[in-house]
Order: sequence, then structure tokens, then C-alpha cells
Amino acid sequence: MDGGLHDGFSSLPLSQALPPPCGDAIIYGLGLSVLVSTNADCVTGISASQILDPQPCLEEQAMKHVLSTLMLTVVYFMVAQQVWSQDKIMMATPVFGQIVVYPLPPGFAPSFEDLKGTFYIQESVLSGESVDDWSQMFTMTGLKLAKQTVTLDQAAQNMAGPFQQACSKAFSAISYGPTQIDGRPALVILLSCGAMPRVNENSAAQSETALIALVQAPFGLITIQWAERADAFDTPASDEADRWMTRMAPMLAMRFCDAVPGEQPPYPSCVSRP
Repeated sequence: MDGGLHDGFSSLPLSQALPPPCGDAIIYGLGLSVLVSTNADCVTGISASQILDPQPCLEEQAMKHVLSTLMLTVVYFMVAQQVWSQDKIMMATPVFGQIVVYPLPPGFAPSFEDLKGTFYIQESVLSGESVDDWSQMFTMTGLKLAKQTVTLDQAAQNMAGPFQQACSKAFSAISYGPTQIDGRPALVILLSCGAMPRVNENSAAQSETALIALVQAPFGLITIQWAERADAFDTPASDEADRWMTRMAPMLAMRFCDAVPGEQPPYPSCVSRP
């Protein structure tokens, strides 16, 4: 993969990178995930390994100054049920004893997954793109912690720190405030940079923006991230927070279940849960 938000991971192509035929389920890559099509008419991010970076990426007072809190409204608590009632391609993945299910945004195809010790990562990019050259990326990560000693606020601060350090201009961070996703404590933030380091010598500087939901899990922390690269800018758009809020639907629709011993993909006890 290229640098930027996903430093530290090497590419491991999936054995199947395209959605399955309607109604079918397909296991791919490391055998950890299943892509479930629920559409009758069928056919990303920051490295969470940085969450526990020992370096003080961003002082607490500075982060409080940078983050402007915008509380989620009731309408966004309704989004999850609306998403599950529609025809969607759902991702269902066992992560450290939990089944994590979420709808994949239209146009994305799973492209990479890896499990290294206590860290799991799964990445999807737009069809025709790759994890080395992408305009948008949708990422789910799981980080197993020995003890639940890191709060969501601390995790958000430690994710924002490296992003800010890599940003050469126009950094901004917004917190949409605490919420719950499938009954679990969660926090949604938006990180934006007007110019990130170039992907390679021949590429132009690009902006990068990432909408990130951090969710407490029995084993530690789950994140789901929607990142976008675009032309560099000097000043963030005034409507950036509102524009990205419209992309929260797949994050708020996440579903978590305890893994059932012996249950095989597509994990019907979780995917079909009322």
C-alpha cells in the first residue's frame, strides 16, 4: 500500500476482490471475512496501530481547542434501521471473538485484509482503484487490548496527532460528539488536511479527509473509517462538517455480535438479527 494514513502495512491481495453474484456468500483473503449480498438486483483511513503510539501526538488542551463539538441529532439514530431495511452489500467479519457487520457503501469493493497479532485491518476501495492508488478508502480495524485502559477521547486524540504532524497545511479536526452504535459507546470525528505528503515523486500534493467512528468492543477498540483524497486546498470548505455527516450511515449501521461457536459464514445469527 502507499503511505499516508496506512503506513506500516503491506498489501495482501484478496483471492476475490469483486462482489459475489446475487444471494451468494463468498469467503476471501485470509478466510476471516464474508461478503454477503442482500440486494435482489445486485450487480477509508488511519492506521489504528497508531492509537497507542507512546509519543504524545497532540496535547489534550490543544485538542480541546481544535475539536469543535457538534452533537448528533435524533435523525442519525434512525439511520441504522433505515440502512438495514434497504438492499445492501453487507460485510461480516469475525474480529477477536466478535462478528462485525456493516454495509459497504455503493461502488466499493473489498481489496485488502490482514491480521497481525492484536491488530486486524480490512480495506475496501472504489472499483477500478487499488490500495496503492485510491481516491476513497473504506476501512474497518480491530485492536485487541490487554486491558480497557484507553478511552475513546484518548484514542481520538492519538489518531489525530500523527495526522496533524503529517499535514503541511490547513489541518482541522471536528468531533461530532459521543453516541452509541448498536448499543456500544462510540465517538465520531472528522480529520482534514489541505496537503498531505505526496504518494510518490510524480504525484501532486493532495488533501485528505477521514470520517472515523471509534467504538468500544469487549476486546478493545473497533474503528470504521471513510477517507477521501482530493485536490490540495488552503482553507477547508465551510460546509465540510455537514457534507461528511451525510456519510455516517454505514458507520451508525454497524452491528456487533458474540461469535457463535461452530457457526459458518455468512454468520446468520448476527446478519439476520432483528
